[in-house]
Amino acid sequence: MHENQNVSKTKDDRLWFCATNDLKHFVWSQRDVLGGSTPLYKASFIPVYKPDGSMKFKIAYTTDERLPVAERWRLKITETQSFKLN
Repeated sequence: MHENQNVSKTKDDRLWFCATNDLKHFVWSQRDVLGGSTPLYKASFIPVYKPDGSMKFKIAYTTDERLPVAERWRLKITETQSFKLN
């Protein structure tokens, strides 16, 4: 989930990961995925399944208009650490 912080003093957006099995009860990440330091426009989580039964997510996101002109609307890609699926 993208938490837009345009109205906060820092204006830093946050990107949270959450999961559900029933669309009623969600488990949320304990901290925001990108550290709350990136003005975001859009983001996508891309699952990467590994042969050992673990997975990670690639995260593709774009910056928004709050950065200096040379850094606006840039596509950025990062990834999470791998974790075991239960």
